[in-house]
Amino acid sequence: MSQDQKKELIAYCRRSGSRGQKWSIARQEEQILSFASSNGLTVKEWFSETASGMNDEREELAKAIETAIKFGLPLIVSSVSRFGRKLSKLAEIIENPNLQIICADIGMTANFLQVCIMSIFAAEERNLLSRRTKQGLQAARNKAIAEGRRFNIGNPVWERDDCLPEAWRVNRAKGRATALIYGGLINKLRDLGYSYQAISRELNEIKYKTPSGKGRWYAKSAINIHKRYLKEIEEDERREEASISKDPLEL
Repeated sequence: MSQDQKKELIAYCRRSGSRGQKWSIARQEEQILSFASSNGLTVKEWFSETASGMNDEREELAKAIETAIKFGLPLIVSSVSRFGRKLSKLAEIIENPNLQIICADIGMTANFLQVCIMSIFAAEERNLLSRRTKQGLQAARNKAIAEGRRFNIGNPVWERDDCLPEAWRVNRAKGRATALIYGGLINKLRDLGYSYQAISRELNEIKYKTPSGKGRWYAKSAINIHKRYLKEIEEDERREEASISKDPLEL
């Protein structure tokens, strides 16, 4: 393989849908090009698609992986979440011995643990938002029924308590939500056998902010967040069980 060929990349971009432009294709392309330019790299071929990260059968992703392996080139994405939202799919890609991946938001020297942290974080964020939305809807539903009102999801009269803003209000509790996200990440890495010290070191290495947004990660802070996570999960389970047992429709 020539020196010029070693500097080439295969790029993959994905957005979930036409609405919401946080992960627009154009923005991802800009991030990848900026990263490539800063590291003396060029993109040989681009692949992009609009598809859910929960869908394992993505045609353009399969083509990108196949092309990268064929030419022996790294496959680059703007963020590991662009590969998907399912840990099983992410693990399949990350652990492919014939494939080298680069995540622009981590850097050229990202190790396996750092990629795991990013992928787990993305999955935990999705799971947390889903859980919080369901809890908010359940609370609003129970309140509406108790007051003798009809519960309509998606009611355009947004100021009413029985509409989706109740779920959004719950989701905006960022402090607790952030702790739960990081706690879930730490919990999964602990299950993989990593020490609190190793987890903190890698979080500092990739410059991940602490839940407060200040200071550095330490083993003690990781321990405390993990303990809070376990406590919050236990309380969530108790509230869910209590909610189910008091569901007016089941009486």
